[in-house]
Amino acid sequence: MITKTRAIVVRKTPYTDNSAVVQLFTEDAGLLSFLVQGIHGKSATARSSSAQTSRSNGNRSISGSTNTSKSALYQLSNVVELVYNHKPGGMQRIKEISLISGWGLASTPMHDQVRWFVLEVLQLALQQEQPEHELFSVATHLFQRLNLGEKNISNLVISAVVDLTHAMGFSLELSDESCLKGLDILTGTVAGRTATPSHTITAQEIQLLQTILMNNETTVGNPVLRKYLFQKLTLYLCTHGLHGKSLQSLEILKEM
Repeated sequence: MITKTRAIVVRKTPYTDNSAVVQLFTEDAGLLSFLVQGIHGKSATARSSSAQTSRSNGNRSISGSTNTSKSALYQLSNVVELVYNHKPGGMQRIKEISLISGWGLASTPMHDQVRWFVLEVLQLALQQEQPEHELFSVATHLFQRLNLGEKNISNLVISAVVDLTHAMGFSLELSDESCLKGLDILTGTVAGRTATPSHTITAQEIQLLQTILMNNETTVGNPVLRKYLFQKLTLYLCTHGLHGKSLQSLEILKEM
């Protein structure tokens, strides 16, 4: 069946000298594997998103239709639109592909590290050919914000963990009671007397989180408190959303 869908480039593995197996997180069918031949070809037509067409960097601007290398088109975290003949359970073949949003001109090492963090979460969370519409929406929005040079990256990385966890079906219980007593990371419920400090998102941290979620434009809170909040949020994400799997990208992010 011929299918047109948006997708995120999640993983790229060399197959031969001039081909690769590319895993795309598609909006309609979930994670699919595609055999891409001629990946080092000279050019492929790519359509930039309307948000990117208005941006420029000095004398360098992005036009509505550009020529880009095929390899660059399949850059990890790119958001693309593709047409393919869907064959359940098999390797897919792309008929047409165009770029919606790629790595932004304003990218910094911090932007790149958050991008790798979101990619690693997707690589560990996604199952082959299992649609995840809400997770796709959250990931697409995050990558597009990063590609456009998100200014408040410190707030973005915290809200990203909350949004990803929610999309996986493990929302934080941000209630009046959790604001008073804190949240037990292991159970996902309001902290009780048996909750240990290392596995509790404290009431103070919950209140900081709510402030960040309500005001994404301004960095607020004590840096040490923000660091503890991020560490505990990612522990919650790994425990519930990733079934105990660890994230290698966390070590650098903890220093942000």
